[in-house]
Amino acid sequence: MVPDTLHNQDLLGSVTQRIIAQPYRGRTLRVSTWLRLDARTALDAAQIMIGVESPNGRLGFTDERRVQSSTWQHVEMIARIDDDANYINIALVAGGRGSAWMDGVSIEEIPPQVAVARPLVPDSAWPVNLDFAEGAFGDVPAGWQATPKSAELRRDNCWSGAACAVILPHSTDPVSVLTQTFNGIPHRGKNFRLSARLRAEPTGPDGSAEIYVHVIRSKGDLGFRSGRDVRERELDAVRDYRKDR
Repeated sequence: MVPDTLHNQDLLGSVTQRIIAQPYRGRTLRVSTWLRLDARTALDAAQIMIGVESPNGRLGFTDERRVQSSTWQHVEMIARIDDDANYINIALVAGGRGSAWMDGVSIEEIPPQVAVARPLVPDSAWPVNLDFAEGAFGDVPAGWQATPKSAELRRDNCWSGAACAVILPHSTDPVSVLTQTFNGIPHRGKNFRLSARLRAEPTGPDGSAEIYVHVIRSKGDLGFRSGRDVRERELDAVRDYRKDR
């Protein structure tokens, strides 16, 4: 378990293990484990990451999985170890103010023909469907991912009058999230503004709506992070929207 990072200004805690890679060069490994998260905010996440170090500190294969559920989730990563790899790093990371839990880690070699590794970076160079014009009403908006699956596309009570995304409360998890990941390489060193219209219908004193952005660096660690939240008491009325950016 990686405890909460409430008193850590970096808001990032981790436990890692470094393995000599020579015996596994050119082979394909499956790394699997069980993860869960005791979240405090919508920014919190539990991550398991694998990274291959090649000569001169060059980063080889890298992959990660994120969990934001309070119930145990089984995750796995399939990695082909580079032919010149020196080390394999495996890390459990608690990002934000929550506590990340890990159990039942296993590593096994598998035949290369069954390995389907996820790309290091997404194909999309810019977020898609920002106006929520695509997708079926009642389903998760096209191009977005919901964790847990409790977000849907709607056309009623939208600020634009056309379509909007609604994140619904979940029966067991304190945090429901709608996310999208895109390739950061074309935007390195640049600035951009993220803005959106938000409103909240909280069912308790701690309920809020939050928009946030964070940057994942090449080694899987978190870079820039920022978030804005909206609570009902900040609004003139429940049906009002506030613009955050």
